[in-house]
Amino acid sequence: MSVFAFRRSRIAAQLLPCLAAALLGGWPAVGFAADPVKEYNIKAVFIYNFAKFVDWPDSSGANVHLCLLGASPFGKAFDTIKGQPVKDRKFDVTAIDAPTAVAGCQMIYVPPSQERNLDKVLARARGNGILVVSDSEGFAQRGSMINLYIEDEKVRFEINLPAIESSGLKVSSKLLALGKAPNS
Repeated sequence: MSVFAFRRSRIAAQLLPCLAAALLGGWPAVGFAADPVKEYNIKAVFIYNFAKFVDWPDSSGANVHLCLLGASPFGKAFDTIKGQPVKDRKFDVTAIDAPTAVAGCQMIYVPPSQERNLDKVLARARGNGILVVSDSEGFAQRGSMINLYIEDEKVRFEINLPAIESSGLKVSSKLLALGKAPNS
């Protein structure tokens, strides 16, 4: 191998991860080194980006409305994301206290502390164009549509396609390719 070929392959090897991150929005797996604030800042960006890859029914409103059920572990993580564009809509975030308060929500985040309410949220989401996002082990197997998890100190996600389809939503094949199926 010539010196130039070696340099080109080394440069390509260095640029390939950067290019992949740029093409994928930089979020298929992001490290956070066990810092809870950074972890939830990263998860907030994931959730916002999920909204860009979902098609909601036309009747779902002018904004993409994320509802955070119960006590939120996100702190101020969504403050800089609120109002950002999602296709031709804006991203909005609000807190709700009960699974019965889902009217107007296009996305619902169910934290680990709300495990007892997961089945109620899923029942309300089914057929109503609501994307349920969680970050608890086993939630995707129980019906959560997208479940964030940590693997090797990186945020990753599971996608439960049958649950998404039962809610009447359509998800981009690009997002499906980045996530993994539960139990895979």
